[in-house]
Amino acid sequence: MLAGPLQPAWIRRVIEHVRDAHTLTFITFAEGVETAALGRRSLFHRIDELLYSADGLDLAPVSPLAHAAAPADVILAFAPFTRPDTEVWTVERSGFDAFAAGAPHLEAVLRSNGEVIASVTAMPDAISFRRAMSRLGWRTASMIIHELDAERRPRRRMRQRPAAAPRSARSPLLRSAVNYVKQQFRDRFTRVQWSIAFTFSDPLHLSGYVQCIPPRDRLWADPFVISDNGKAWIFLEEYVYTEARGVISVIEARRDGTWTQPRRVLERPYHLSYPCVFRWNGNYWMVPETQENRTIELYRCVDFPMRWELDTVLFRDVNAVDATVFEHDGRWWMYYATDSGDAAGFDRLWAFHAASPQGPWIPHRLNPLECDVFGGRPGGRPFVHQGKVVRATQVGAPWYGHAMQLRELVALTPEQWDERAIATIGPEWFPHGTGTHTLNADGDCAVVDAVRRRLRRSSEPAP
Repeated sequence: MLAGPLQPAWIRRVIEHVRDAHTLTFITFAEGVETAALGRRSLFHRIDELLYSADGLDLAPVSPLAHAAAPADVILAFAPFTRPDTEVWTVERSGFDAFAAGAPHLEAVLRSNGEVIASVTAMPDAISFRRAMSRLGWRTASMIIHELDAERRPRRRMRQRPAAAPRSARSPLLRSAVNYVKQQFRDRFTRVQWSIAFTFSDPLHLSGYVQCIPPRDRLWADPFVISDNGKAWIFLEEYVYTEARGVISVIEARRDGTWTQPRRVLERPYHLSYPCVFRWNGNYWMVPETQENRTIELYRCVDFPMRWELDTVLFRDVNAVDATVFEHDGRWWMYYATDSGDAAGFDRLWAFHAASPQGPWIPHRLNPLECDVFGGRPGGRPFVHQGKVVRATQVGAPWYGHAMQLRELVALTPEQWDERAIATIGPEWFPHGTGTHTLNADGDCAVVDAVRRRLRRSSEPAP
């Protein structure tokens, strides 16, 4: 059920999928309802449409399809519609009011006869309403398609989201113009630089961390730590701006607050980051992010901590980031994130389990576990804190890498998955910080990263 013949691309994607993968019974248009592509046609909307492309909102005609004899199992109602004898799915999405108020995130909720069965969140846009709605539209389409394809749709516990920001006193046009000027200044005159920090105290007491600031020509991020024979080794992504490719390096952190300069331990012809290191079978292993190569690779250490050799390619032709491998209740688990249908963020969370890190890896029954800017992207390996299994997740709103959410692992079996948010860590702990997105602990050592913006010298290459 559609509002009219002109429909945005994200709705057409759903229609095409139903046509190709299921049985499309009918397409009809609601009487007296006009298609509202963007809502009010104010000056702001006209300028927004002129300046910014939004492929998810591109309009094209949809042809009606007469009713077939077979009854419909599910009616997708993109326009007001009720039918008590059939399961009717409706979608509620954040709109212009949320954008104008500067909401911390956007959300779409899928209901079946009024009951919530799925939801997705998306990063907001400080400048363009069209871009924001396009991003949310693609994610909404992916959510609907997944729920249609699922043979069984177990009901997930819906998580509490941060409350929307109070409505801004500025007009949307003025607010977007100010944000545009700020963005242009940042892009032209500043550069982001990630740093790491470590502590031999409580990992959640961030004031006690020792900061390790890299030289101006590089960044250090995604730290993982291994405690070995009284020493703490921090593995991290080292990215030299002129090389435009990440490598894995290692730092020794000392209890007196000193640390060694990083030494490279793993380089490949493609970008490496997020070096998830762990122990197994009397050895050390690493699963670095190799998304540029569309693989997930397992490396074995042959001379700790410096020499690593490829052991197994666990997954091929997968667009996955931040694969996180850990043992829980006698079984090995892997989380990773993929794009969320809009190519604007990697926060669709998947889980797999296996008898060993070498696989074979079996997908979790509830995959994908969620599509959520407040936790869909891993931010480190789970660790035990005060008797609870805790892991950090990335908070990608209002921008990528903004904060971390700490979650207690309540249930994780091949049939169940449940996590409970217990805290949020923002960038405030780091001087002039604008983001933080990885936290790991091993033994009595913990590591974290943070990002800040600094002025770019004229001699430095553009970001």
